[in-house]
Amino acid sequence: MSKYLFLLLLTASLTACSVFPAPEKAPQQLLLSSLAPSQETSRHSDMQIRLVIERPLASTPLRQREIWYRDAGLQLTPFSRHLWAESLDLQLQSLTAEFLAQQPWAEAVSLDRPGFRAEYRLHLNLQHWYLDTAQEELLISLQANLLDSDGNSLLQRQWNEKQPVARLSPQGVAQASQTWLENWIVELNQSLKDHWQK
Repeated sequence: MSKYLFLLLLTASLTACSVFPAPEKAPQQLLLSSLAPSQETSRHSDMQIRLVIERPLASTPLRQREIWYRDAGLQLTPFSRHLWAESLDLQLQSLTAEFLAQQPWAEAVSLDRPGFRAEYRLHLNLQHWYLDTAQEELLISLQANLLDSDGNSLLQRQWNEKQPVARLSPQGVAQASQTWLENWIVELNQSLKDHWQK
């Protein structure tokens, strides 16, 4: 009797294993790297600017972790097996603050947080950031606005860019994003510096 009971339990457990599917793998996470430090060797500058980097304004999809692409139609779709490790708006905020804090003009650059007092604020508006598979390009639309402590706009720049993508994949999006960011941050830094040197 115990022999039959053992076989019955064994059969039931094997059947249960075949009924329940194997768990799916977690999506692979991608993250942009720190931007290359400035080539300027001297840390001395007559300007000693204190700057706050606000969390970028962005649409709901860009405040999430999905990596977006567009096929021939107009609808945006997220890649199913890959995510950003952190949302694009937060990556943009932290990478911008990290790079600008290394500049000779910077006395202090901080993420927007209570208690940090600064003469200037950098407001970023992230409008588009997705892969256009038909054109094999990463489309990026981004606005930067330098504000004084009273909220008055001192400098505003808009970037509407197309960055070639080597591979139509989430990894291709990450590589193209990194390339574009490294060029953009140099332009942004130069614009800020030119404004303060007027």
